This record gives sequence, C-alpha cells and structure tokens, in this order.
Amino acid sequence: MHVLNIKFACKAGKRDQVVSILDPDMLIQVEKEPATLLYLMHVEDSDPNAIWFWMMYTGQDGFVEHTKSDVDKRVGETFGPMIESVEFHQLTLVGGKGSPL
Repeated sequence: MHVLNIKFACKAGKRDQVVSILDPDMLIQVEKEPATLLYLMHVEDSDPNAIWFWMMYTGQDGFVEHTKSDVDKRVGETFGPMIESVEFHQLTLVGGKGSPL
C-alpha cells in the first residue's frame, strides 16, 4: 500500500478557488482509478489557506498513474500559481477503523 498525507498551502485568499478547481473534477477522476482506494480532501479549520489530502493507493504505481491523468495535469496547471508550498508525507498504515488491513 502507498499512503500519503499532502498539505497545500494556498496563497492568501485563494483556498476556496483551489477547492472549486479540484471539486468535482479531481474527485470524479479518482473514482475511475482502480488503484486509488482512498482520496479525501479537507480544509483546515485553523488555517484559512490550507488544504489537506489523505490518499491511499494499492501501491506506488497507483499514485504514479494518478499523477499521469489528464485531469491531474490540467488542474495542477490551473491552480499551481495559487499555491505557496506543498508538503508530502508518506505514511505506513498499521490499522484502524475502516482500514483495509
């Protein structure tokens, strides 16, 4: 399994615009990806510029395939100028409620 937690720090006042670009296009795309097991987008309550993603793929190849999709490329080009920084955290799932383990 390949699990990621990703934080987008949006430029001031741009978070809602970035969310509107990602939703629904990206959420529809991931429904079509068999290797994408979990793809959740959150906004942070205490930071008006932060968007968080929790992603789970059957393996690293699933994530690579996701990043090659036309939708991923298009939305990335559209909202890229509105992002200050991106943090990637690779995780190892050890269990929990709703866990596929």
